[in-house]
Amino acid sequence: FDLREDGHRVAIHTGEVGLTGIDLATNGHALAIGGNDPYLRVYDLRALTSRKEQPTMPPGPVTPAVSLHCTEEIQHRQRTPLRFPSRDVGISGVAWSSNMQKLLANYRGGDIVLFDMAPSALREENSCSSEDGASPRHRVIDLPRNCGLEHAQVHLNAIQCYKGRDNEQTCAKEVRFLCDGAAVGSGGDCG
Repeated sequence: FDLREDGHRVAIHTGEVGLTGIDLATNGHALAIGGNDPYLRVYDLRALTSRKEQPTMPPGPVTPAVSLHCTEEIQHRQRTPLRFPSRDVGISGVAWSSNMQKLLANYRGGDIVLFDMAPSALREENSCSSEDGASPRHRVIDLPRNCGLEHAQVHLNAIQCYKGRDNEQTCAKEVRFLCDGAAVGSGGDCG
């Protein structure tokens, strides 16, 4: 909602994905959003238009994200609901680093994922191969057309995954960079 306008104006509509984590980058226009699916969404506030919300009006079209981010492991959880219940794939908190080069996502099920958001890491020419022949740190994959998302590709640009604490009972746990980015802090079911 844009509070600078009279009445409620909706700037981002995510369809049926409930929003559970949100953080605005220090540049004032890169907005990261997590919700009840495995995809971390990044929006550019300068490109958004808002519309007045009416109680009898159906929701507007889904707002396209600038980019979507995930890990292969978490995408696998989404595709195998019998082994991993759908409650295990949402994002409860997100946080930008102060220099906007990294983005944290606190996933239900216990993972905190650190994504590389440096512009050089997100360029498509850097996403398909690595110079030393090792597997690339960042890839872009196409999503199936019937997945219901407004974006056709997902960046697999995770550089670190932190494990070892529970985040399953509620989806209301934040995550933050601490000590000028030298540490990561998060809420968890285990205290």
